[in-house]
Amino acid sequence: MNGKLDKVRHSAEVLLIADCGVRYNPGETVPGTPLDRKDAVYYTTNYMSSPTVPQDDLGRLSGVAKTPWLKDRIPYKRHRDKINIAFVDGHGETVLKGDEHKVRVSPWN
Repeated sequence: MNGKLDKVRHSAEVLLIADCGVRYNPGETVPGTPLDRKDAVYYTTNYMSSPTVPQDDLGRLSGVAKTPWLKDRIPYKRHRDKINIAFVDGHGETVLKGDEHKVRVSPWN
């Protein structure tokens, strides 16, 4: 399936790439400590059938944050409760913990 970035609706809100992975020992700054990649290499909308996620959070990073088996994939510990995100429209920004509702992980809604 082909897709064109200029065809994505709400491109300024849709996550293209973001921080991922956390250190084995959060809070320690040991040079060479490898990233624990089991927790975050991607964000998913597989939670969208979950009855615990409110309708307004479906397709958004807030839905990921409210899904028990996905919420730890957001690596807030790396930047003191913030993550860096590049959006489909080409801009990047730092998103604070609690502002996940502003970020779409799915361009379909």
